Amino acid sequence: MAPQYQGQGLGQRILQQVLQQAKGKTVLLTVLKENPALNLYKKLGFTVTGEDEYEFHMQVKPGWRHRD
Repeated sequence: MAPQYQGQGLGQRILQQVLQQAKGKTVLLTVLKENPALNLYKKLGFTVTGEDEYEFHMQVKPGWRHRD
């Protein structure tokens, strides 16, 4: 995302919609280890399930509710 749009909650709102639409399915993603979005994913309930040299592999289980 372009820097002028970062930190405004756009990514969080998009991910919340994705999680709502997942309707009880596990959601998976990968994130570069140095990406500050890692904190957002953790806040939304994603946990690290593995990693490689460059990325963390994450998932959130159905029914998990994020912290506001």
